[in-house]
Amino acid sequence: ALLERGCTMLVDDVTTVALTPEGHAEVLPGAATMRLTDAAVNGLGYQLGLASRGRYLKARIATGDQMAPGSARLGSIYELRTHAGRDVRVQELSGVEKFGALQACIHGPMLADEHPQVFPIAEAIVRSTAIYRLERPSSGWTVDQVAEAVLGLGGVS
Repeated sequence: ALLERGCTMLVDDVTTVALTPEGHAEVLPGAATMRLTDAAVNGLGYQLGLASRGRYLKARIATGDQMAPGSARLGSIYELRTHAGRDVRVQELSGVEKFGALQACIHGPMLADEHPQVFPIAEAIVRSTAIYRLERPSSGWTVDQVAEAVLGLGGVS
């Protein structure tokens, strides 16, 4: 939905973040594809056959020239949650909530003595990146509502 609104994609799902010499967090580009569940494929109106499925039973959709040509500074992170309400809600986080949301985005446990190289990157992210909690209703929402909530904050970066 964000690509259809003119956004550029760096990576889908899991990414690598590096620390630049200037102390900023930089996202490294991934493969020029999206992996979507059947519900997402149907919700976005794609017509795909089984041949486009990968080994994880998700559809692979090429992003082509909508993929960013190279690395970019990390501008924002969205922690996705559900809630019992009716509206899509977005809240900018600060302080310890910001670090908690970042930690929730890390795949696997991160202990300082096991991964000391990660903590300077995490510090740079918390210091210089906007982190939001985006909550969608547990039912009755659309991808367009979520995309508009993200873009209403000045876009994604």
